[in-house]
Amino acid sequence: MARSRTRDESRIANYFWVSSQLAGMTTNQRQKELAQYASDEQPIHQFKHENCLLSTYGLRKMQVDSKLNPPLFDHTESAKPPIVERNGAMLGQWLAQRRTDLIRMNRDNAIFESGTIRLRGNEAIKAGMFLQIQRGDMVSEYYVHRVEHDFVPFQGFFTTVAVDRGTGFIDRAQETDAPFYRSMNSRGVS
Repeated sequence: MARSRTRDESRIANYFWVSSQLAGMTTNQRQKELAQYASDEQPIHQFKHENCLLSTYGLRKMQVDSKLNPPLFDHTESAKPPIVERNGAMLGQWLAQRRTDLIRMNRDNAIFESGTIRLRGNEAIKAGMFLQIQRGDMVSEYYVHRVEHDFVPFQGFFTTVAVDRGTGFIDRAQETDAPFYRSMNSRGVS
């Protein structure tokens, strides 16, 4: 097995924003309210989280534009005031929840690994699945987003997977003993 994994700061963010096309179809007052939907309970930043510190990485914004609507959102051209009010409140809560999800999924990007892993051929590996790699006693998990299969004449069948969000670094960092010893394969030799 050959591995080429890295951790970099290209995906690090500490300021998160989710917008929606629906937000552009609301009143000016609702636009102002949506622009201020952050609170102490649901902040839009993670400046003090150790894996995306403002003092270390500076201000880094991650913005996602959603094309989805809240489940019960009723958009009509001539909505009555109670419906407009309900839609605005629903949209604000929905966007706040999407922002919270975005923060939870991405605030630790600094410690996830990405790269490629070349394995003995395995046609069962597909893009979109999680791959567990065991090395000695240590098991790490990686998200597979691309798979290539190679038949090399007189050498064999190989599978190369492009991975993201690997937990190898996290697993090694959480070890109390030296991680080197757990990742060794002693093959019966003590």
